[in-house]
Amino acid sequence: MSAANTTALGRPLIVLMAVTCGLSVAQIYYVQPLLPQLARDFGVAEASTTWIVSATQIGYAVAMLLLIPLGDKYSTRTLVTGFLVLSALAAVSMGLSWNLATALALALVIGVASITAQFLIPLVAEYAPPEQRGALLGQVMTGLLSGILLSRVASSMLAQVATWRLIYFLSAAGLIMLLVALRAMLPERRARTDLPYAHLIRSTLAQLRHHPELVRRALYQASMFGSFTVFWTIIAFVLQGPALRFDEFQVGLFALLGAGGIFITPLAGRWNDRGHGTLVLRGSFAMVAAMWALAAFSEAHLAPLALAAVLLDAAVQASMNANQTVIFSLDAAARSRINSIYIAVFFTAGAACSAIAGGLYHVAGWRGVCAFGAVMPLASLAADFSRRRRASA
Repeated sequence: MSAANTTALGRPLIVLMAVTCGLSVAQIYYVQPLLPQLARDFGVAEASTTWIVSATQIGYAVAMLLLIPLGDKYSTRTLVTGFLVLSALAAVSMGLSWNLATALALALVIGVASITAQFLIPLVAEYAPPEQRGALLGQVMTGLLSGILLSRVASSMLAQVATWRLIYFLSAAGLIMLLVALRAMLPERRARTDLPYAHLIRSTLAQLRHHPELVRRALYQASMFGSFTVFWTIIAFVLQGPALRFDEFQVGLFALLGAGGIFITPLAGRWNDRGHGTLVLRGSFAMVAAMWALAAFSEAHLAPLALAAVLLDAAVQASMNANQTVIFSLDAAARSRINSIYIAVFFTAGAACSAIAGGLYHVAGWRGVCAFGAVMPLASLAADFSRRRRASA
């Protein structure tokens, strides 16, 4: 790696990339606490507006598989510019939408445009010195995860004092300002392959065959992200239940507790850089299992549930860093394709677990959900111990 590469990622650029990751991915989550207001404005049933959430997730998942591999074929600066412009236009249009059909179409575009962060993360892996890769990835991922955690709170608060449309106008303005700054500061990551698009997609899927470690790490993170989505899907029902009686705004404030976990990501990155990745990963699995044990007996008690939220988010972010540090070292020429597969696998798992959790809660209650959430990280922990025992034997 050249000296230019090692000095390309200064502190201001890392902060700028972290903010960009957070604001771009937040576009997916703004709408979740706004559904009742959208239903009133559009004159439809609240159940109909839940399709807006699904549309953003579908757009994001499809873009992960079909568009993120372009990061290995085209200039990162060009791709980031294009997707930030698309994201800003979609946000303004969503703020001006007048009916459910329009909002659904725009939600799909918002989901597609929100993949900007996934072009920036491989860039960090490209330019970061190997001994600092985990720490720098952790700092940028802190921004992305903060966007996920804080977006619902921001949109809920703004909707309380003004209108739900305001969050989209402000988001568009912020994206354009970030775009101007990134155009001036972003180092160039040029094409790594000249494969035609169809071959590029086939090559993306082939990464699963070429890199067994990618499969393993994607499944590990799928168990963690599945557990994450189970908790945050069901916790609103628990908080609004007869014991705690939270309203929607208080549920939004509860999500702020998860932000306490973001501070573990840079620390986990430094541990990974020092060769303690296995410890970080196993510790994350164990922490999530312990969190579910705590939560299972705390349905009527706010303090243990709050602690569980912090532990869960910290563990998921630590495991994400441990896994990304490994997968980005597999093939420097295919980092975007590798990242595409990795994100698509655990994102799909998260969506499936969220759907399962809803039905499970009505059948088996909160403790049934907790058991389901705990099984996944425990299975990953057992699988990792078993694999390493076989390797040492």
